[in-house]
Amino acid sequence: MLNIAKTIKILTLMAEEYQDADHPTRVAIKAAMNNYIRKFDNFEIHFISEAAKEVADDLGLDMSNQYYNGQSADMKKYFILEHKYPVSDMLTAMFEDPSKVEEIINARCHGWILRTEDKLLPRYNRGCHDTAYNNANIKVINF
Repeated sequence: MLNIAKTIKILTLMAEEYQDADHPTRVAIKAAMNNYIRKFDNFEIHFISEAAKEVADDLGLDMSNQYYNGQSADMKKYFILEHKYPVSDMLTAMFEDPSKVEEIINARCHGWILRTEDKLLPRYNRGCHDTAYNNANIKVINF
């Protein structure tokens, strides 16, 4: 599992360097940060959608202790581990104000939703993430 303090330090430095970088360097920094954020081992799972819970119950799965890297074939067929705060939105916020990297990282929220629900959500520029979920009629149960 990645050390959160070191992760914040590295992401802050990268976001600061992004400010004055040339275009090729910006592309490389953005790709590296995107990958780094997505590679957090064992995300804390914060929620599950009501629809995903129904499917999980039918399959006999307890999704509260399931992780991305340990997905079974059944899980991959039905579920997706969703970043409620999309990584692209996190990166945009980090580049706008590198001093807020820690706040942004601490605001990340992960949960299981159905693949069909995921298709209803905007991929980026969600604005208020709760509103995006409400607009897609995705109801969540917090763990």
